[in-house]
Amino acid sequence: MEDPEFAWRQKLMKDMANDDSERGLLTPPSARRIAMKLLISGALFASIYGMFHIDKPWADQGKLYITAALTQSYDFTAVSAWYADKFGGAPSFIPSFNRAANEAVIVSTSKRTLFAPAKGSVLIRYDGNLHKGVKLNTAEFAPVYAMDTGQVIFAGTTTDTGVTVMIRHPGGLESLYGGLSEATVSVGDWMKVGEPIGKASAKDSAKGNLYFSVMKEGVTINPADVITFD
Repeated sequence: MEDPEFAWRQKLMKDMANDDSERGLLTPPSARRIAMKLLISGALFASIYGMFHIDKPWADQGKLYITAALTQSYDFTAVSAWYADKFGGAPSFIPSFNRAANEAVIVSTSKRTLFAPAKGSVLIRYDGNLHKGVKLNTAEFAPVYAMDTGQVIFAGTTTDTGVTVMIRHPGGLESLYGGLSEATVSVGDWMKVGEPIGKASAKDSAKGNLYFSVMKEGVTINPADVITFD
């Protein structure tokens, strides 16, 4: 359940099941359907078992194919590249997709739209050392939005960033929104992309109105690499 994308789907499925149960729409599978599935499974097993006991050219080809499918490792590289191109990043709930070591922190947002946390200009830019996020100059008490779907993992006050909200997103991303005048979410809340989470602070050009940072697998990255600011 550490992956918010997986947890989100599980929550939706559970909610749908509860709704259907309350309406009396859930019915146990019929004996006929179960018997049909068992019959098909038995036929497939018998066919494969018989193939391995027949000494014919066509059977030999089938034996080779089945043996290869059961013994050879599947190369997920091509599939992972296709998934990343279509959906933006490999699915974290399939460990095989993350076998290849990748020292560089890369955030792919192709085919995935991320939402700017607030409308405004960059007052202090990310440099990776002193500034591990950006400070935005926004309107007073401007609404602040979740950059992507995810779950709130922190909502409170810190010494460094004042009133702060942190959200865990799919693909190992986490976003932090600091210096808020108020937060309207709580820990455990599920957020949709672009959903309001609070308000920026009052006008203060010396500090900026909103502190925003992004992490990938626990490492801070430049928010401007994944978000377009005004």
